[in-house]
Amino acid sequence: MFLNLIVMWKNPYKNTFIESTTLQVRWRNGDCSCSNNDERIGKVTYIPQMYINSLSEDTANDVLQAKIREILLQNSESRNFWDSKKNEGSRLKSGLSSKVSKFFEHIRKFEELENQIIDIGNLDSIIKEKDKLHSQIEEKIKAANLTQEDEEAINIKEETKEQINQRIDITNRRKEKADELSGNLSVAFELVNDKLKGTSSNDDDFAQIIEELRLAISNAFVNAQNLITEKAQQYSVEIGQQNGMLNQVNEELTPLLEKLRGATEIQGLRDKMEEQESYIKQIATIEEEKKALCVELSSIQEEIVHDISKMFELKREIARYFNSRPYFQDIKLNAYITFDYVGFEERFLSMFNRRGKLTKIFPGCDEHEIFDEDSQFIFKEESYIQKLIFLFETLLAQDENKLRRSYAKQQAVEYLLSTYTNVVFDLERDGDTLTKMSPGKRGLVLLELFLDMSNEKHPILIDQPEDNLDNRTISTDLVKFIKKKSPQRQIIVVTHNANLVVLTDSENVIVANQDVQLNENESYRFEYITGALECDFLEEGSKKLICKGIKSHACEILEGGREAFEMREKKYGF
Repeated sequence: MFLNLIVMWKNPYKNTFIESTTLQVRWRNGDCSCSNNDERIGKVTYIPQMYINSLSEDTANDVLQAKIREILLQNSESRNFWDSKKNEGSRLKSGLSSKVSKFFEHIRKFEELENQIIDIGNLDSIIKEKDKLHSQIEEKIKAANLTQEDEEAINIKEETKEQINQRIDITNRRKEKADELSGNLSVAFELVNDKLKGTSSNDDDFAQIIEELRLAISNAFVNAQNLITEKAQQYSVEIGQQNGMLNQVNEELTPLLEKLRGATEIQGLRDKMEEQESYIKQIATIEEEKKALCVELSSIQEEIVHDISKMFELKREIARYFNSRPYFQDIKLNAYITFDYVGFEERFLSMFNRRGKLTKIFPGCDEHEIFDEDSQFIFKEESYIQKLIFLFETLLAQDENKLRRSYAKQQAVEYLLSTYTNVVFDLERDGDTLTKMSPGKRGLVLLELFLDMSNEKHPILIDQPEDNLDNRTISTDLVKFIKKKSPQRQIIVVTHNANLVVLTDSENVIVANQDVQLNENESYRFEYITGALECDFLEEGSKKLICKGIKSHACEILEGGREAFEMREKKYGF
């Protein structure tokens, strides 16, 4: 037998002989379930004693929420809506994790580029050094024995040489980008090809479609690669031509430079100036990469903000959807969003070196009303996303020294953007929510939820449902629930209440008796007799359990015996 035990229930029979006792349940169709056999043939829902009351003390607990959702989602339209929103939320959550990882990869790349610039040197200092070298070269040329025509020719050819070098540099960068693009396309094609192979179907019709798609994509990739290769080859040809032109200019420049006195010294200055120019070009290239990274970082950050906003809005949509539909007759459903304050404190805030107020860690949080005086997050639906964005942007601008040693900024952002909100379903009757109801009223509402509103058909075993309920409530409401549901579902009740046994028209009553001395029992410490309530007989002079009918036992155990029952009747004056 499979007992659908509630996980929060603390088993009072643990480490007793009952755990080692073999139990069997025989089902109407002839199947038999055994407690020492893991095979699950049938299902019984077991509600332990006082469980419903302990369950209802915390409306947001997982078990109660799962039960309420289970009943709400019996409606196919609600089930489709719920599944749709949950799938969309899972997709956004997975995408958010990837985007956060990509975001910090870009940040690390940006920091690497900044370190490369530091290694090269300060741009202003390099430009000043280049200008200084250029002035020294001009002074050397003026001091040389050259004609006006020679000086003009040297200047023209130097300018031409610089222009050719710039074109070579630009063309080299274009060729590198073409080679990089070709490599990226190859990787992308392999990923797409593997995905398509993974979606192959045994169905010939679909297999043909997938194969044609794969071939079409393959041809498109090949065509693209051919075009990129042609472009790269064209760049190579251009670079060769430009190098040829550079060699020609150098050949024409050489005899003019030889006419210069101190040509060696001038050439040395020229080499140094070209070195400074190469530094300037490297810095310019790195700055372009930094600029492109900044654009991507801004775009990814916007996507992250969009995703967290959409994920929260999905929960608000879920709450609005279920609040707008009448699921129960005299019970109102109230869906709302809660915030996990303990999880936020333990996962996110615990990562920081908290010496003093949180304003030292998150400057400006007071103006945005992020935390209260006790440093607890202030959750409000309408401002939650704005507060999350503020913390996200503030965290990005901070130094990592505000975090504890074992944590990094990426981990802090991941913990900040974790899910701390949940949709909670509460029940309301006569203006009272579950937590505000009396224990009896709360238990009755949940019993109604378990018995009267669920579409489940398997048997349910309830241990003493009368706890915290007065007899009037039992004889009217609880009895009504059981009588209404018993034709559709087998209900087994363990009880000491006469109303539940007599007024529910019990089909079968089991009397249990514990007798260690065997004064009433025949052979065992625990013995049982069973039968309909109408079954009655009495063997005079015997105290044995089997010497009385069900009606006599019920009257004795539940009512205190005939004499006690008649005395109460006289007291009431019926």
